[in-house]
Amino acid sequence: MKYVKWAVLLAVAVTLAVSNPSSQSYSVWLLQTVLHHSSSTLSSISTLFSGSLESAIRANTIRANYVLFSYYTTHILGHTFNVVGVFNHFFALSNS
Repeated sequence: MKYVKWAVLLAVAVTLAVSNPSSQSYSVWLLQTVLHHSSSTLSSISTLFSGSLESAIRANTIRANYVLFSYYTTHILGHTFNVVGVFNHFFALSNS
């Protein structure tokens, strides 16, 4: 029974490590999130410059990679985004 617990724990840890999302995935996700929540006019303009906006997101993001998950802080467009990436998904903690 002891080995089963360790095997399950190891399987969960490996799954977390393998599914830790990349910085590029985060940039794409944040760009889509910003465009989705912006006004239609800003969204139309931003779509034209999405490549440069994605570059700006990458340049203004700090990633803390904890192997099992990542913590991202991005300062862009006058806002700060704090996000956790785990299991190939992103969860916004706070936006200001």
